[in-house]
Amino acid sequence: MKYRVVALFIAGLFLAAAAGLWPVWQKPARLPELPPGQTVATGHLPFGPVRPAKDLPDITVITNTGETRPLADVLAGHWTAAQFVFTGCSITCPVQGAIFSSAQQQVSGKVANAMFLSISIDPVGDTPEAFAAWLGRFGAGDKWQGAIPQSDGLAKLLDVMGGRGTGADVHDARVYVFSPEGKLAYITEEMSICNKLAALLQEAAAAGSQP
Repeated sequence: MKYRVVALFIAGLFLAAAAGLWPVWQKPARLPELPPGQTVATGHLPFGPVRPAKDLPDITVITNTGETRPLADVLAGHWTAAQFVFTGCSITCPVQGAIFSSAQQQVSGKVANAMFLSISIDPVGDTPEAFAAWLGRFGAGDKWQGAIPQSDGLAKLLDVMGGRGTGADVHDARVYVFSPEGKLAYITEEMSICNKLAALLQEAAAAGSQP
């Protein structure tokens, strides 16, 4: 009888753990962190916090409204979620646009200094007019801009952010989060879900530091 009680107790613990009712056995979810001081110039960086936050190259972009501005000025004062896209893309970019569209709605009115930025990897083929039309298809508001790097700015940006693909028109589908100081602070996994992205921006803005 005693052994049966012990066996039932142990079985109960396993069932409770499986059902999520035994918190001692549950490990908190944790994203991997970027190794400190990593200075890889090319190739994909691991996703997670970028520590220390990385400075971006001094480059100029043309926005979807036709303005020519330093990228640093575009990013200044905002927690910015950025993605690499091009308006002629028909495979991953529409999905990326839909993710930003949903995340934009979720942070609207909750994070005053949140911004979304779609960066073109096709500075020759993309124009401000084409970018404005692309953003319009996803209901982009005034806190979601497009940027076309000028001169050799795209290559410099891809190298620093680790977003370079294996061909001229290949890019990743991760999201890069910049601090209000214009530093790269966080990299998400590929095709980050909109709920997680919105929560990340809210957390960063509330903390006033990198997420």
